Order: sequence, then C-alpha cells, then structure tokens
Amino acid sequence: MAGAIRSLIIGGGVRAGTPATLSAFPIFSGTTPPDILVDGNIRQDTKSPPRVFIGDALLTPGATVIGGATANVIAQKCIVIGDGASYLPAGHNSSGLVIGRGASAIGFGGATVVGPAASSTGPNGDTVVIGRGATSTVDSTVVIGATASCSIGAQSIAIGFGAVTAGNLNNIAIGTLAGVSGGAGTGSCVVIGGSSSTNKPRNVLIGAGLIDANTAVGNIAIIGVGWTSTANMPSNACGFLNSSGFTTMIVGNGHESAAPGSLTFRLCNGLGANIAAGSLTLQAGLGTGTGASAVVNIASSIPIGAGSTLQTSRTGFRMSPSVAAGETDIMVYDVDNATLERVTVGAADSGGVGFKLLRIPN
Repeated sequence: MAGAIRSLIIGGGVRAGTPATLSAFPIFSGTTPPDILVDGNIRQDTKSPPRVFIGDALLTPGATVIGGATANVIAQKCIVIGDGASYLPAGHNSSGLVIGRGASAIGFGGATVVGPAASSTGPNGDTVVIGRGATSTVDSTVVIGATASCSIGAQSIAIGFGAVTAGNLNNIAIGTLAGVSGGAGTGSCVVIGGSSSTNKPRNVLIGAGLIDANTAVGNIAIIGVGWTSTANMPSNACGFLNSSGFTTMIVGNGHESAAPGSLTFRLCNGLGANIAAGSLTLQAGLGTGTGASAVVNIASSIPIGAGSTLQTSRTGFRMSPSVAAGETDIMVYDVDNATLERVTVGAADSGGVGFKLLRIPN
C-alpha cells in the first residue's frame, strides 16, 4: 500500500450535521498519525499528533476527548472525559487528565481533575483535584474530597470532605471540614482531624474539633480531642501553649479535669544481660557572657479549704547555680519562713568527722 491510514470515522461525520453510519478510510501517502473519530459532532483541525475523539468533542492535537467534552487547540497530551468537561490551558505543550461532568482545568503545567464539577484554575497547574466539587485556584496543590479546596496559597494539601486551605504557602489540612484560614498571613500549618482549624501561621493541630482562633501570633502545637480555645483545654487534650513559642506544655487529661491522672516519663529499658541503663539529664538553657544563669524548678501545690477553688502552685525545689564559697546550687522551700532558702555548707567536720553539714538560715 502506497500510504498510511489517516483517519477512522464512525457516526456523525467529520463536521456537525453530517449524518453517516460509516465513512471511508482515506488513504494518504505521508506518515501523518491517524485520527479515530466516533459519533457525534466532530470539528477537525489541521494538527498532526494522534487523536481519539468519541462523542460531541472538539478536535485537539495529541488529545483523547470523550463525551461532550472540550480541549482547546494548544492542549496536548491530555485526556478529557465527561459531558461539559474541559481542559483549556493558556500555554502550549500542556498535559492534563480531566474526568467528570463539568470538570475543568486551565493550568498549562499539567493538572489531574477527577469528579463532577471539580476544577483546577491555577495558572501554572501541577495540581491533583479529586472529588465532587473539589477546587484548587492556586498551583502545586493536592485536593481530595467532595467540596475540598485550596486557595490563596500554593503548595498546599487539603484532604477530606470540605477540607480547606485558604492561607499562605505550605499548608496541610486533613480531615472532614479541617481547615487553615487567615489569608496570606497564615502559612506552614498542619491541621489533622475532623472540624479542626487554625487561622494563625506555623500552627500544628492534631485531633478532632481542635480550634485555634487565638488573635496572637502562631507557633502553637495542640494535640488532643475537643479543643475549644487555648485557654480552656478540654479532656483528652494536651499541647504546647504560647503565642510566641512553646513555653508551656500541658500533658494529660486536658487543662483541667475531675480526673487529672498521672504521668510517668522514663527512658528506654535495657534488654539482654548486663546492659547499662541510660542516664537522664534535665538541662535549662544556657546563657552567654555575664547573663544570669537559668534555674530548674520542681513545683507542686498544697491543700486549701474544702471546695472547688483551684490550688496554687508552689516551687519546693530549685536548682540555682552559685559560685559563692560555702554555697550549693540547691534551694529548698522553708515552710517556717515561707520562702526558698539556699542550702549552704557548714565548716569541716560540722556534720561529724569527715563530713560537712548542709544547712539553711534560721
């Protein structure tokens, strides 16, 4: 045979309104790749990459378009399936996968959009949008779940029914109705848990119903269930609290509880014969130059009158470094004096032959 098969056309013909049940197989002498045109109103262009069109579709180079779908003439290497589905990138050499009634994408960097009315409208694309009504209006995002969305900040992830990221760059929201809001000022957040949300930057929330609406700066890590505010942690919640850094850590059965529980903190045990145990060091921060040294406090509380009034905390032991002769680094609470007193060292043999007595002031 002198040429190659150029087109296979079955049904509605090469142009709208051209009834046919089967057309001929045009033969050409060149090496132009074939088109396969099946049914519906096919509008042919003059591009040469291979194409497959089924249904009422607009022909596009290098595309597979099925159903009442559309891909413009600069969309290449794409698959568009579904009534009203469309891939209309603004740049050449674009690639995309759009599946679903009314699904759409426009980014020329490539997009995968699957689901009725799902859409990706970021100019550069590089998105994955899956779910009925799921949307991404920015680039480099992953959106999975019905009505889930990413907007304002690129490079974000929203997974779960109604999950939303509407902050700056690099946000993650996972869970039904999980969200990051706050606009351009909210970035680098992680929210995991149904109905959990934050509107400040660099926050981490893990658990269902955790809501951080603090008006201060972010940098808050909250872990638990049922969070309503940073001032009132409910049961089963713990977290690091402060608006300008992790300065308070609450671990246990929430901020307050009728059953606070206890906590044991230990290192790994040895395993096997004659294994040395690991050491534990609690160290405060180090200053510089002539700056004051830090202290380590151990505090508790004492009972008060009957009732529901919360007891107050009292430091009973403090490690406070000293360089003065005759002093130690230890301070203890003296109930008689109602204050912390530094433990000092007595004279030689004051505690018996070979021993010094440790003492506090009268």
